[in-house]
Amino acid sequence: MTRFMLTVHVLAATVWAGGHLVLSLSVLPKALRAGNPQIVHDFESAYER
Repeated sequence: MTRFMLTVHVLAATVWAGGHLVLSLSVLPKALRAGNPQIVHDFESAYER
């Protein structure tokens, strides 16, 4: 059971970190260049339903 929980935890952490990586490397630079924080909000709202 411990191994299963550790596996689930690591997978969830990977997904969480990957989402932040995508946000910081692709979405955030576009928003900063455009000076429009709505771009980040639109990206986040698509996943936070």
